[in-house]
Amino acid sequence: MEDTYLRLGKTLSNGEDTFEDLEEVSDIYVDPLVSNLKAILAYRKFRRGTKEKFDNVLPKEKFENPTRIPYYLSV
Repeated sequence: MEDTYLRLGKTLSNGEDTFEDLEEVSDIYVDPLVSNLKAILAYRKFRRGTKEKFDNVLPKEKFENPTRIPYYLSV
């Protein structure tokens, strides 16, 4: 039995790309985005928080280690 719940009903086109079902869309667009997000979340400089939090933390880190350039990555 075919997975009809993933079928679009019509062919979806995006530029030169055409898709028959949602799995194709996911493979081309969603999966790479999820992989990139996982890489960002696993990055050693990633921190959860607000810009205001980092505006307070980074100057303190620079003061404690003046030869380093402190930075964090956040979304």
